[in-house]
Amino acid sequence: MSQTEALFARYGSMYRWLATAAAMVSAIAVVLSSTIVNVAVPAIMGQFGIDQTRVQWLATGFLAAMTVTMLLSA
Repeated sequence: MSQTEALFARYGSMYRWLATAAAMVSAIAVVLSSTIVNVAVPAIMGQFGIDQTRVQWLATGFLAAMTVTMLLSA
């Protein structure tokens, strides 16, 4: 029995909606976490005494790590 057939046997046709809802919630979580990092940029600059270029690299690195994580967990 394949994994899809096992999910269908356990949840019925509702498993597709559950999988869609899980994907939508995770996409919203990624957007919210990237928003949190962007809002924190001025505080990070002040706390660590770094310039805007370095803190933007920090935000870019965070988004790159999130992207790699999303691609690996597909």
